[in-house]
Amino acid sequence: MAQNPSTCQLCEIETNIEWKCYECDILFCDGCKVKIHSKLRISDSHHVLNIKTCTEENSEIFQRAQLKNKPCERHKKHMCIFYCDECDELICSACLPESHSNHKFQEIEEAFDKKLTAIKSIQEETKKELEEIKNDSQKLEEFVLCSSKNFEMDKLKIQNQNSILKMRIEQKNVELLEELDDRRNKMEERISKEREAVQARKNYLLLKTKKINRALKSFQPSNIFHILKVVFRFKSKDTGIIANGFGSFEEEDVSKECEHVEIDFEILQREIPLPGTISGIINCKNESHKLWVYNNKNILRKILYTEVNLEIENEIFVKVQDISVDKEDVLYLIEKGSSDIKRLTKKKGFKRFANMSPFQPISIHVTEKQEIIVGLINDGKCKVVFLEQSGKVKIGLFLDQHSNPLFHHPNKITSAKNGDIWVADCKPGLEGRVVIINKDGNFKAIISKDDVKDKFEPNGLVSTNTGHMIVSSKLRFFIFSQNGSCLDIKFISVYKHSNDFDRLMISMTIPPVISLDKTEEVYLLSSYIGVENNVLMFCFMGLDEDGQESPLMKTARINIID
Repeated sequence: MAQNPSTCQLCEIETNIEWKCYECDILFCDGCKVKIHSKLRISDSHHVLNIKTCTEENSEIFQRAQLKNKPCERHKKHMCIFYCDECDELICSACLPESHSNHKFQEIEEAFDKKLTAIKSIQEETKKELEEIKNDSQKLEEFVLCSSKNFEMDKLKIQNQNSILKMRIEQKNVELLEELDDRRNKMEERISKEREAVQARKNYLLLKTKKINRALKSFQPSNIFHILKVVFRFKSKDTGIIANGFGSFEEEDVSKECEHVEIDFEILQREIPLPGTISGIINCKNESHKLWVYNNKNILRKILYTEVNLEIENEIFVKVQDISVDKEDVLYLIEKGSSDIKRLTKKKGFKRFANMSPFQPISIHVTEKQEIIVGLINDGKCKVVFLEQSGKVKIGLFLDQHSNPLFHHPNKITSAKNGDIWVADCKPGLEGRVVIINKDGNFKAIISKDDVKDKFEPNGLVSTNTGHMIVSSKLRFFIFSQNGSCLDIKFISVYKHSNDFDRLMISMTIPPVISLDKTEEVYLLSSYIGVENNVLMFCFMGLDEDGQESPLMKTARINIID
């Protein structure tokens, strides 16, 4: 019987074949299915399939139906009823005693179910692998796209920086040429006056020579006495141009306008365990190797540190918001939730220095000139004030030149080498900015993420001896010139060498803070960064020898290369 007949195998007329009976093994049209096949008594148990809408489930049904009508390849008159596991073939009852008597076999339906289950399992695993490959391919394409965008952004940054440098160089070139022209004009004016003076002196000398010659040739001795009074009666003025020279053009270092710095960290293997998680630190200015440290356990300690030891000199239980010291190492303290600013005296302990109510102070800094600068907040209003030594407010800043709020959360304050005040204006966990105030207390500039071309969450500030400013933002250091230009970005990465393996020690859940000291060494403490004379002090939660988190103090030297 043909497998693909062109007409119905019952009526042999209709060409639109839709049905197949697996028991009868014939193809027929829709009309013959109703009028002929369905009326046969034996067709009640037959499996009839629509060949145009056949699904995987339908195929399985008819595959099972065909198992019962599968003839044996060796014994054509017998149907296959068993499956030989060892020979991997379908066999009939006559095959068993001939060549499969000692083989393991099973009924054909049972073997079919096992094979079908195995195939479906492979199919499902294949589908999962294809889905994983699809996801991996999608991630790879996203990575390629992201990398391409990053490369383009970096390229654009380089091009923009190149344009800025060219513009600055061109601008400096114009300024220098204008200055040179101005010098030349002034010099030519002076030269003209000098020429007139030289000519006048020449005329005078010629006249004097003439009178002297006349007196010498005269026969009257009185002329000799008289001539001395005449020749010294007039003296020409010397402008000093010739004597002093016409000057010269001094070359100016244009590179100062396009400053670039590099930062190098040299880790010195020195670590000392400290109690508690460090929240802040300030170095004493006169007492060498001494610092104030406060932690999250409401403990303030004064510590003497050496290369191998750490000694607690003083311990005070207080909830510290921020601290600062003046040039005499007098400690100023802001207590959390309080409106008071306190000052630590040697005899009487903490004494109230000023009350800022209704505002709450959150940051404090004492300048080299003993000015006390405080950041204040109150119900969404923020300002920065300059205090006198009496605690009286001298200057208060809260609006910019456009009458907009100048501060949102002045959390850290420090002063630059040129006297400007830098304020880290940033709420915890949010992007912020740095506000620069000049030494007279007037608003000067704002540094935002648009200026650094990166995420900017300033929470620590420090001024270096080279005149640079370092701003910490999570695991980054932003290096600025004193005028606010971003010169470089340095990522923080600190490793501990143990058992011939480098193990990452840094785990900053609290953003780092910065302060400067005089020894140019970096001290790494929990969740904090500070500096001693161009030496940054990192405070972070490290890993001890047992793999547990514990605060460690570690030193490193920072070199700022112009």
